[in-house]
Amino acid sequence: MKKIKIHQVIDKLIEVSSTSDLTPDARFALDHVIEELMDESGLIAPDWRADISPEELEEIMYLECLFKDLYLNKIAMA
Repeated sequence: MKKIKIHQVIDKLIEVSSTSDLTPDARFALDHVIEELMDESGLIAPDWRADISPEELEEIMYLECLFKDLYLNKIAMA
């Protein structure tokens, strides 16, 4: 498969993963498929964490945890 087609497939899978109402298990499985496709095709996601300060990384990790808890309905939204 050509790299352009692989890019298009990965982009579409990412779009489906982020916009559809998937169960957490299905979303996890789809994300795993996306990662495997990226690994097999030789695509490497840039390490954006290397370009930010420790304080920014801590804030991002806090927000990731907050959004994950909101997604899993552990925190009630006001």
